[in-house]
Amino acid sequence: MSFDNPMSRDDSSGFYYEVTDNLIQEHQKRSVTEILEWIETTNEIIWKLQTEEEKKNKYYFKRKNLYPMST
Repeated sequence: MSFDNPMSRDDSSGFYYEVTDNLIQEHQKRSVTEILEWIETTNEIIWKLQTEEEKKNKYYFKRKNLYPMST
């Protein structure tokens, strides 16, 4: 299963992602299982790439606090 997407580096603001009509149509053809597997895989990758501080801050922000916890 491939979820290759047109993502590029923009030196002024970081990364950007372009969604085309074709990408939307291809996405709509995927099963719920494929989509959930992609979400799970993406979450695992993000978790592995985050530092402990980033993980802590993520949960802090999810609790709707405005500022990250100090380390």
